[in-house]
Amino acid sequence: MGAVGAVSAVGGSLLSHVVPGGGHVLMVMTAGLVAFTAWRMGRSPRGVESPEPLAAAPDGSHHSREHTWKLAVTGVGAGGLSGLLGVGAAS
Repeated sequence: MGAVGAVSAVGGSLLSHVVPGGGHVLMVMTAGLVAFTAWRMGRSPRGVESPEPLAAAPDGSHHSREHTWKLAVTGVGAGGLSGLLGVGAAS
């Protein structure tokens, strides 16, 4: 997830210079991301059940292809947004 996120952050950073609006659109997107994060942190947690452990694959690892795919998608989303919005670094 880290490697995919790092590459996506570079791509998002390069894409930020293409977004029209002189930075205003990016500021609105950043405000939306902060608002969504605040909403998620402020809401009451639902009944949380402990997840079932992943079954070991034939090679003995505990990672499935579905699990790896989900991590890659999360890395692309998180890295792309952080690069696009300049979250955590100077752009």
